[in-house]
Amino acid sequence: MAGSKPELIEDRIQRNSMTEPNSGCWLWLGWLNKNGYGRMKLGSEKGGTMRQPMAHRASYEFYKGPIPEGMELDHICSVRCCVNPDHLEVVTHRENINLTVQRGRYRNQNMKKSHCKHGHEFTEENTYISKKNWRYCRTCRKEASRIYRSKD
Repeated sequence: MAGSKPELIEDRIQRNSMTEPNSGCWLWLGWLNKNGYGRMKLGSEKGGTMRQPMAHRASYEFYKGPIPEGMELDHICSVRCCVNPDHLEVVTHRENINLTVQRGRYRNQNMKKSHCKHGHEFTEENTYISKKNWRYCRTCRKEASRIYRSKD
């Protein structure tokens, strides 16, 4: 509508979410991405820039304040479509992954494996974890390096 005020974030959150009475989750009823997280459109439809932030991030920033650079939000409730800011906690990526694994919610099947594809056990001494939180077998990496160096 020409001349109408843009909808406030708080109004958008209230209009597009429903409180689940048992858990207190605010379930996002709007658009969900392929991973089950809510998305919302913010900004001007004409001439301005249109942003599509994650709904839980927009909710947290509206009610609690900015999310520090390099940090992310953990759903304490483990419900991806929840936008209740009291169910969100600021954590590092590594903390988020660790909490997800501890809660038994991590979907990466490789993290459940106790041995690498060559049969070496993933122990603390035999496991290298990259900055991207990928897990590698140290024995296999040493063998691959030995083979590579022997080709010279």
